[in-house]
Amino acid sequence: MEKLFLAYCRNRKTLGGKRSKSFLKPRNEAHTRELVKSSLQYLDWKPDSIITRASIYLDDGYPAKDPVTRNLNDLKNVIVLRNYIAHDSLEAKKKYTKFIQGEFTTSPIYEPYPGQFLRTSTRKNKKINYLEKYLKTIDTVLKEVFTG
Repeated sequence: MEKLFLAYCRNRKTLGGKRSKSFLKPRNEAHTRELVKSSLQYLDWKPDSIITRASIYLDDGYPAKDPVTRNLNDLKNVIVLRNYIAHDSLEAKKKYTKFIQGEFTTSPIYEPYPGQFLRTSTRKNKKINYLEKYLKTIDTVLKEVFTG
């Protein structure tokens, strides 16, 4: 996402041929990153950050804002799962527990590990599991951002 976003901040075309319109006038990719990073310690690419950043630096947030916004809930769920897997923290555990409780219509007897949850069929489509759903979401968002 970072490379795409920085390219669009340099007014590059999407694969669909439409040119992004950036409010920045950077000299090169490194300068673009410096401008976007500004005083931040690092650039994070969480969904809310992408939406905010696209709104600030790209005219109408195009092409990043709309695909991320349309898939915001799924992308946030991926972050919750990722953080629970990556961080052994009380905060990550609490968010994961709340997320799991929201995904099941009844409280599970035990809280599934993330791998178990990802292998579970989704509520809306029993033919796919959550891993497939989330991978498809990520793929869809990136394709939409790539093609405009």
